[in-house]
Amino acid sequence: GGALSKPLTKEEVDIRMGMGKSLQRMLRYNEGADTFLDVAGRCVDINENAPSQNKETVDWIQLAHSESVQSAALCYMRVGDVDSALSILEKFEGQNAEVDGMHGALTLIQTCSDTSTMKEASKRERLMRAQE
Repeated sequence: GGALSKPLTKEEVDIRMGMGKSLQRMLRYNEGADTFLDVAGRCVDINENAPSQNKETVDWIQLAHSESVQSAALCYMRVGDVDSALSILEKFEGQNAEVDGMHGALTLIQTCSDTSTMKEASKRERLMRAQE
């Protein structure tokens, strides 16, 4: 029972997404991410528990789900937590083209930045040795 078992309405999703965006604007990215993830999780619940819903409902749920997942990932990227961003996108992978695209782009960025940080580190190491 309780509030969680009550299906999320479009109005409630709009309010929660607005809250998440406000937190983002205040640079409270971790709280923003939590708010967006809550929406994403609830959207999944609605989809699983009510397959008989009309197309309009399904459409806004999928839209809200996609937007909330991407927003949560962006919040984590803002605080430099690429791993959390990737794991969120992986968790919801295969449900939406935009989420999958973002996941692919972020994977690429991480791969490239890993190699560039390793190059930087070895460059620094050589510099340190040269100065000794």
